[in-house]
Amino acid sequence: LKQELNNLIESYDANETLSYKNYLINNAHTNVTDNNGKYTFNYKNKQVTITEDKIVKISNTTVPKYDYSFDSVEDMVSNPKLKVDDIVYVKSYYKNKNIGGGYYTIVNARDDNSYCIDLDLGLVAQLKVYDKTIYVSQLGAYADGKTDDHTAIQQSIDLCGENIDTIIFDKGNYLCNDYIDIINVNNINIIGNNSTIIVNDQFNNVDTGEFFFNVYGSEDILISGLNINYDFNQQMRGIRTQLVINASQSQ
Repeated sequence: LKQELNNLIESYDANETLSYKNYLINNAHTNVTDNNGKYTFNYKNKQVTITEDKIVKISNTTVPKYDYSFDSVEDMVSNPKLKVDDIVYVKSYYKNKNIGGGYYTIVNARDDNSYCIDLDLGLVAQLKVYDKTIYVSQLGAYADGKTDDHTAIQQSIDLCGENIDTIIFDKGNYLCNDYIDIINVNNINIIGNNSTIIVNDQFNNVDTGEFFFNVYGSEDILISGLNINYDFNQQMRGIRTQLVINASQSQ
């Protein structure tokens, strides 16, 4: 691990367009916190802190304590024993998918600034966010290239703000048949892990929007390792390009 981190430090070229922080995000595929030139992030199940010159610290990540564990969100939703303030660990969003797991706090009511799931017993499970990072799979994306994941992708962007600034795609294919908009949102990172967004003949073609992926009125947007593939067998009205950056700054 130390050798990998040293290679990461030594490979940075100060003449690159990426800042050192964005270089680390792009190469470590995770969120990075900058504390006066000390950069902290999770890497290979460890929490590490480095500078531009050296490794400062490598420590074990802390596993949160929880009251209940479930294999899937479906199992959590139907459980009748949960009560307010319980902490729940869900191994995977869907059964047998092995992505989208996370921790939830059981609360009385929804919070518009958080991702929440209604439970059968009338309470709400609120996703706990660590390192200001969410995975689109935690919001229900399948990443199978067959099920439309637009809602999860757009919702992850809409949640970005003070408490969330990094969105991660588990490596896979994401069918997305509606427009993606990043509008008036600053300082967010989208880490694609070389995933592909697929747009096919089922695309919502009634909107007059010209661009499939629209970044508007936003600054300091890092989009890394995310591909877009058009898979059309018919002519589509109005789409002239995959990604547009308008009145914004993106890296």
